[in-house]
Amino acid sequence: MTLLNLQPSALGLSAVLLALVFAAATWGVGRVPAINSRATQSWAWTLVTMALSLVCWSWGQDKGFLISFLLGNTLVVLCSVLFLRSMCCLVGQAVHVGCLMAQFVVGVSGIAAVLLASAPRSYAVVSIALSFFFAATGALVVLSRHRKIRASVAGWVLIACLGAVCLFFVAFRLLVMAFGGGAEAVQPMAATQVQGLAMWVAHLIVMVASLSFMWVLFEQRREALQARSQLDELTGVLSRSAFLDSALKPLEHATVYSVAVLDVDQLDTFNERFGRALGDAVLQHVTAQAARALRGMDLIGRFGGDEFCILLPHGDEAEAQAVSRHICQSVAANPLQGLPGPELRCSVSMGVATAWVPSQLASVTMPDLQAAIQRASDAMFLAKSMGGQQVQVAHAGAFDAHRAQPYDAGHLARV
Repeated sequence: MTLLNLQPSALGLSAVLLALVFAAATWGVGRVPAINSRATQSWAWTLVTMALSLVCWSWGQDKGFLISFLLGNTLVVLCSVLFLRSMCCLVGQAVHVGCLMAQFVVGVSGIAAVLLASAPRSYAVVSIALSFFFAATGALVVLSRHRKIRASVAGWVLIACLGAVCLFFVAFRLLVMAFGGGAEAVQPMAATQVQGLAMWVAHLIVMVASLSFMWVLFEQRREALQARSQLDELTGVLSRSAFLDSALKPLEHATVYSVAVLDVDQLDTFNERFGRALGDAVLQHVTAQAARALRGMDLIGRFGGDEFCILLPHGDEAEAQAVSRHICQSVAANPLQGLPGPELRCSVSMGVATAWVPSQLASVTMPDLQAAIQRASDAMFLAKSMGGQQVQVAHAGAFDAHRAQPYDAGHLARV
C-alpha cells in the first residue's frame, strides 16, 4: 500500500523521468543505421509530450487553472495523436492528416466545453479517454493487420500493451470518474489509491510499450539488412543466389511456369566508348524497364555482368512472350535519362522457356528449374547471334520429356 499512497508529485516525477529516459533512448536508437527514423522520432515526441503533460498536471496547479487543466490536457490529447502516428510509422502505414485532426478535435472537445460552457470536468475526462481509445484501437488494427508484426514476439507484446490501454487504462479512468469518489476522482493527479494504481499501470505500459517498440525496430533493421544483402548493389534486383533461394516457393502449386533470360546488347561497347559509369547506367535503365513490365509475383535476379533471369510463376508461353516482348520494346523505345550529350538508347536480347508440371510431381525441384533456365539461356544466345534486340522461345513440350531428351536449336522460333 505504500507505493499506492505516494504523493502525486512523487508519482508525477517518476513518470516524467521514465518518459524522458525512454525518449532519449528512442532518439539514440534512431541514430543507428538502417533504423526506421520516422518511427523513432514520432515515438520519442510521444513520450516527450507525455512528460510535458505530466509536468503541467503535477506542478502546474500552483500556476493556475489554464496551465494544469488547459495545457496539461491538450498536451495529453496531442500525445494520443502522436501515439497513433508512431504505430502507423512503425509498420509503414500512411495515416491521413484528417484522421489525426478528427482525433485531436474529439479529444479537446471536452476541454473546450469545460472552459467555454462551464461544463463538469468529467466532460474532459470522457473526451480524453475517447481520444486514447481511438488511438489504441486504431493502432491495434494497423499492427494486427501487419503480417510481420503478427509473426513477431515483440509485435505481440506491443499489441498486448495496446490492448491494456484499451481495456484497462482508459476504462479505468472512466470507472474512476463514475465510482471513484466524486470531484476528486477527475483530478489528473489525485492522491487516492485508485488513482495511484492507475499511475503505476501507466508507468508499466510506458516501459513495456517502449521496450517492445524498440525491439520491433531492431527486428525490422535485421530483416532490412538481410534483405539488402540479397540484392544486387548496382541494380537493386535479387542476386543470383537469392533468386535461386526464392524461386521454388512461388512454384509450389504451379502447373506451369516460364523463365526468361535477358542480356544487354553490346554492353562492352558502351563501357569502352563511354566508360563503366555509363555501362552501369545502362544496367540500371534496363532493370527499371523490366521491373515495370513484371507482375507482382514475378522475380528478377542478376545472374552475371549483363545477364538477368526472370521467373514467371503460373505464366504460360504466351504470357512469357508478351512480357518479354514488352521489355524489349520498352528498353529500345526509352532513352537513358539524366545523361549529358545526345540521346542514348540500348537494346536487349531475351530467351524464353516454359515448363509444364505434371500433376504427379509434388513440386518443382531445383534441377528442374535450372534446366528451364539453361533452355532460356540457350534461346537468348540464339537471339544475340541473330542480331539482338529480339526474343527467342524454346518451345516447351511436356515437363518430363525435356528431362528425358534435350531440345535442339530447331525448336527455337523468333517472336
